[in-house]
Amino acid sequence: MTSAYQASKDPLPQASTGIRDDNRSGRVAQPPVEPWRPGDPYSHPVPKPQEPWKHCHTLIQDYDKGILEAWKEEVDKLLVFTDSTDSSAQIFEQILEELRRPSPDSLNPRAFSSRAPTPISWGVVRINVLWFLSLTLSLTTVLIGTLCMQWIREYHRDAHLPHKDTISLRQMRYEGLLNWKVPAIMSTLPLLLQCAVILFFAGLLDFLWSLNTIVAAVITVAVSSTILFLVLTTIAPCLQFLYLGEQDFHAVQCPYKSPQSWAFFRLGLGILRIAFLGSNSQSWISIFNVVKIKRALRDRNWIEHDLEQWRRIRGMDDLVRGIIWIDKTFSQSLEVVYSIYHCLMDLDISGAAQVVSEVNPGAAERLNIVLRNSTHQFRSEKRENINVTFWETHRRMHPDLKSYYLESVIRITNVQDSLPFIDWPVKDILVLPRDIIQQFLMSIASMVGRDLVTGPNAITIWALLRRVVEQNRKTGLGSHPDLVISIVDKFDQWVVRSKPGLEQKDRVSICVYGMVKVFRSSFDFHLAGREHPGLYVVVSLAISLDALLNQGVLSEALTPYVSQRWLELVNRCYHFQGLSKGGDERADTAIMA
Repeated sequence: MTSAYQASKDPLPQASTGIRDDNRSGRVAQPPVEPWRPGDPYSHPVPKPQEPWKHCHTLIQDYDKGILEAWKEEVDKLLVFTDSTDSSAQIFEQILEELRRPSPDSLNPRAFSSRAPTPISWGVVRINVLWFLSLTLSLTTVLIGTLCMQWIREYHRDAHLPHKDTISLRQMRYEGLLNWKVPAIMSTLPLLLQCAVILFFAGLLDFLWSLNTIVAAVITVAVSSTILFLVLTTIAPCLQFLYLGEQDFHAVQCPYKSPQSWAFFRLGLGILRIAFLGSNSQSWISIFNVVKIKRALRDRNWIEHDLEQWRRIRGMDDLVRGIIWIDKTFSQSLEVVYSIYHCLMDLDISGAAQVVSEVNPGAAERLNIVLRNSTHQFRSEKRENINVTFWETHRRMHPDLKSYYLESVIRITNVQDSLPFIDWPVKDILVLPRDIIQQFLMSIASMVGRDLVTGPNAITIWALLRRVVEQNRKTGLGSHPDLVISIVDKFDQWVVRSKPGLEQKDRVSICVYGMVKVFRSSFDFHLAGREHPGLYVVVSLAISLDALLNQGVLSEALTPYVSQRWLELVNRCYHFQGLSKGGDERADTAIMA
């Protein structure tokens, strides 16, 4: 099957399980294997949950449910402890009854109604401050707790939207919850109640109580602060909506949503709309957008307001951040990683790239370069780069992902103008499916043949060949002998194409060390040559490198260990070619020099 992507690109040479149709061996080449490219169907599809968006939605629902239930339980306990205002009044009534005994500082209620004020000591003032402040803090805890329960109820209200849209809506609300300090406000409730209890018991240490201007001033400040908090949280959503311009709705949304805040929101917008109708001032219109207010007045509740006024403008931003949050929170589960992957496939290129870049900041720059590159014009190629980065992020935590990672790497590698990847799973290559190993070796041969490999790439490739050959070192070249030979043949051309100087030295040195590690003394050329007639390619590279070493290409001598192993390898190659002993001595002299 040929995709539109393949038809539009310069064709790559087809690889086969046999490297060539060699007349000397009489071996018939097997049918060519088509290289994998971006846009082709996956040979190893990623497991897909029945509904990935539903799975992600369920995850965040369970997460929110745990947090909200904990908050509700905490508020309920606080409300039970305060036991409403009636219980507080009964407590104070009992205390006043105990203190109605004749004394200079008695708390006789008839004294309060007397026009002739009696002298009040500082102790009475102090007791009044402590007890009334304790009562005020207790009632404040009840009030703020009730407000928080209203906000939580509105946050958790189900809008009955598709799972994908619900994730976006929830992420917008969740970020507003955090940035507008709702968890911090919830955490202050126990502190307020504890302060109230401490103040109440402190007041019991004194026995005198009365009222004066100081008491009134202190209590007024406490009550005013509580009322101010109530007013600010009620008008905050309306003020934010009016303050933000049409392009500023990407800001964090205020979560202080309650019935009274919705009533003020509607009232405030209605008054402003009437004021606009009777005003000719252009400055007012520039500050408060009449169209925005008229559109908002059509909303019947906070849910419609979120969908029509916020989500309509914010676009995909909330959905992208929602997926990022799910990945960072639940990616320890392999099933969740699969769901996130399929959700990314459902996003557009820019949204998926933003998610992957946030999850893996180290690869963000490389990914952005690829996506901005004008030569990467096909969506399938850009999508494959995103997939590679996503699998690269998670494969260390989940080793089962390495086959999907390598398949994406193969597809990118087979693109002529792609950037080669260095981070290959060399150690785990033998446990991967056979077709992935085959395609990987084919892509490597194509890379080397197109001169796309760098020094680190070449070192990694030789390490990979060593792992493959180690499967059957003595009599064979592993499970893919012809592809191993093909890669060695490409390395021969890679050395020939090198420019004299530093580049040639580096390539010769890399290949010498690679040959020594792959074809060790235990490798029998004669036995392997009977099964694989194309083995002469390995001998050809060894002899070519030997000639370059004899010419003094390397300014620095090889290490003693490598020199000895290289000498043994060259001698075995000469023997395999059936050369004379003089040829062996010539090789020995060249190496020793």
